Amino acid sequence: MTLEGRLWTLAVAFLAAFLILGVLVASTHALSRLDAVGAIFRGRSTGLAAMFTLSGRAWALVGLGIFSVVLFVILKKPIWVPLAIFASQVASQGAVELIIKHVVARVRPSDWLVNRELGF
Repeated sequence: MTLEGRLWTLAVAFLAAFLILGVLVASTHALSRLDAVGAIFRGRSTGLAAMFTLSGRAWALVGLGIFSVVLFVILKKPIWVPLAIFASQVASQGAVELIIKHVVARVRPSDWLVNRELGF
C-alpha cells in the first residue's frame, strides 16, 4: 500500500473512533460515568486544560492557519496543503457548532475552574 493509501486508512480509522466515541458520550444527555471518573482529575493540570481549550478557539486556529500558509510560501511548498487543512477545520467547526451540538444537546458540568462556557 502506498503512503497515501496508508494515510487515508489512518484518517478513516480516526474518523470511525471519533464517531464511536461521540455516540457513546452522546447516548445520554446526562453526565456519564466517564464524567464521574474524570472528577478524580479535577484541579490537576488546569493550565494545560485551559491551553487546549484556548487552542481550539477561532483566533488561535486562524493564526495557525495564516502561519502555516506563510511557512509554506517561504519554503516554496504547495500552498493547497495548508489551505485544504484550514478549509476542513472550518467545515468541521461549523458542523459542530451549527448542527452536532444542537442534535446531541449534552449538558455541561456545572462547576468551572477557568471560565464559564456557554451552550452545550
